Amino acid sequence: MRGCVAKAQGFKVQPFGLGALAPGVLALPAPLPGAPADGLVNLEELMFGGGMYSIQRIKTLSPIGRLKRLRVLSLPSLRTEDKTLSPLFSLSNLEVFHVGTMWNANEVAEIRRRNPKIAD
Repeated sequence: MRGCVAKAQGFKVQPFGLGALAPGVLALPAPLPGAPADGLVNLEELMFGGGMYSIQRIKTLSPIGRLKRLRVLSLPSLRTEDKTLSPLFSLSNLEVFHVGTMWNANEVAEIRRRNPKIAD
């Protein structure tokens, strides 16, 4: 299934089409809808799926940059039309951060600098 899995405290959602996942796991369709992510302000983990030959595409990471409680962000197979990670500079609670190698190394380094809890 193309999509992403997100985890937030207090969510008790039966993901559509994924069978039984751990309590608190929410499956979102891919690509992330263009609507603001404001309804997900308590989201702590966001992982976009995909695979080696399955690239997910969205316009921008701006809605994700408003998810201030994110601790885990994994975007290994994600591309954006604006080709920048800069909307994620506002995140400061990340402990796990995974992106593909196509992103600007300086932007990746800046996100890591702003989130000292990210393990190498």
